[in-house]
Amino acid sequence: MNKTPISAKSNRTIGGDAPSKYLGSLERAGAITPENLDEIVETHWIDHELLRKDDFEAFIVDRAKKLLDAIEQATGMPVSGRDSEDVVQAFGQTLK
Repeated sequence: MNKTPISAKSNRTIGGDAPSKYLGSLERAGAITPENLDEIVETHWIDHELLRKDDFEAFIVDRAKKLLDAIEQATGMPVSGRDSEDVVQAFGQTLK
């Protein structure tokens, strides 16, 4: 669920750093403004504010909800189990 395509150069720039650190590196290396990078990140169903705060748990829950919403929109069908006990146990909350 937490995969998005990036260039090899961006992947090397990111390395093993936290988002709060590597986003600045990407901005400097690519001469991109923080606002433009935030817009690009958002196209991947990623909340740029959560990413910049290194709030991994909230990021994962938010992205899971957005991806499930996109699946529902694309299929026209609800995704069952978004509020199941297994989901709550795995994510600490429902994915509604």
